[in-house]
Amino acid sequence: MRRAAASSALKRRSAYLSAATQSITISINGGTPVAQTLTASGGNCSTPSFGATPVCTLVASAPVGSDTFTFVTYDGPNGTGNRLSQNTVVHTIVAAQVNTVSVTLEGVPVGILISPYPNQANVVQQAGGYELIGTAVANFAVEPFDADNNFIVGPGAPTLTVTASSASLHVAAVANAPNEYALTPVTSGSTVTLNASAAGGDGGTAAGSVSLTLKAPLPTNLPKPLYVYENAAGLGLSNGEMDVFPAGSVNTATPQKFSSSLLYTSSGSLAWGANGTLYATGNSDTGYLVVDFTAAQLSAGTGPSAAIESYAYNLIHSLPANPNALLFITSLAADSRGDVFVVGTPNGYPSVHGVCEFPAGFGLTTTPTKITSTSLTAPDLVYVDSSNNLYVVNGNTTGASIPYSILVFSTTSPGGTPVRTIGGSNTGFSTVTSMAVGADGTLTAFDGSTYELYAFAPGANNNPAPEYIMQSSVLNWASPITVDADNNVYGSQFFILPNLTFQVEAFAAGGSGVVQPLFNVQSTALYPNYMLFAP
Repeated sequence: MRRAAASSALKRRSAYLSAATQSITISINGGTPVAQTLTASGGNCSTPSFGATPVCTLVASAPVGSDTFTFVTYDGPNGTGNRLSQNTVVHTIVAAQVNTVSVTLEGVPVGILISPYPNQANVVQQAGGYELIGTAVANFAVEPFDADNNFIVGPGAPTLTVTASSASLHVAAVANAPNEYALTPVTSGSTVTLNASAAGGDGGTAAGSVSLTLKAPLPTNLPKPLYVYENAAGLGLSNGEMDVFPAGSVNTATPQKFSSSLLYTSSGSLAWGANGTLYATGNSDTGYLVVDFTAAQLSAGTGPSAAIESYAYNLIHSLPANPNALLFITSLAADSRGDVFVVGTPNGYPSVHGVCEFPAGFGLTTTPTKITSTSLTAPDLVYVDSSNNLYVVNGNTTGASIPYSILVFSTTSPGGTPVRTIGGSNTGFSTVTSMAVGADGTLTAFDGSTYELYAFAPGANNNPAPEYIMQSSVLNWASPITVDADNNVYGSQFFILPNLTFQVEAFAAGGSGVVQPLFNVQSTALYPNYMLFAP
């Protein structure tokens, strides 16, 4: 269109023209903005071909010479409502001709959506974010949007900056895909925040973030050797037995067997001590309450035996009754210093369980120290985590109405007031029959009455609700449980028909509600009382 010498035709080109656009204002040299109707599909705009950049032509007057043009689009008529895009250009107007001023409008961002591309098996949505499983690349879209929730893409889109809060996650923009980013986990076992910011038209900025939990690949077999203390009486064996299933075991497996008269035949417990020593509850009938397997014996597939060193406190010769001496040990745990903590029946007090501590280097005649605390009313189980925290399941005595709870003490000064207590109506506890603590401090407890797994966040205290509750039709036994480095849970299942058989079931960490096992490990002779992974 041709006007007077001081006139020009203004052409606006942009790949971004929000579908919510209703008007545009044009201000020349800081003057009063003049509003005109502008719609993405209106009479003054056209799209040359499907998916092409829309072209809008507007007419305004400007003086000859160098002029500054400011364009702003709005989602309301006559320059009202929210700003959607804006840009300022300088152009020299020449007299006696039609002047074309081209401008690419820049979107004004108000927010950012961060989301994974679909059908990525290694990306799992969870409350508040996503899990990235393994070290495979995960592709995420980072898309700024305007005040009317339309994505701002193409020429005129804001400048994006995307970073991770930790070096555990590598972030890289995907070539020829401006809104796509490749996320590569470097390490497992941490939570990383993916942060994104957008700088657009009118100095508009927006920010967004998403929480990403980095997980190791879901296991398809045993990640490490699994040590199982068998109920030898249930297997019809005259001696107690420990079985070791090698790493990689799945389905039917043949374990390495350690059999000895020093081991219990009806129940047992295991704990790793210092220098690769494995402690086990012993056979009280022979006076060996705590026996050990040295690292060399485990490697050679031998021991324990009467001919090798066997740490214990022999109660057969303990007269008169010593309240610090335990006649029957039902559970034990060890810390990194070599101290061993046990639960058992004090000699002379057969109806009450107590917790005692054997110091590092204890021997056959060492008298343990009783751990006293007004909170320890009926201890059942003990467990020591990688940070040397002592967990004690405080259960019920026969006929008593004491609610189950888990007390946490420091192994350097056990007793007195617990540093934490996981108990109360929110926990869901009925009868805690087994527990394990992951490397990050997540506590998982198995309830032998409800056949449910309860997982509590690291540092849980007072009356916490579980982080998640896991149910399964195959968790049908008051089973021992253990966890691997990524808090995947391993429990046991038994079948009555056609034959009484057991198998170890693996469940992915974080499962909620009814879950199915990832895999199982079977044996022709498997009757687990306690399970523990190699360190």
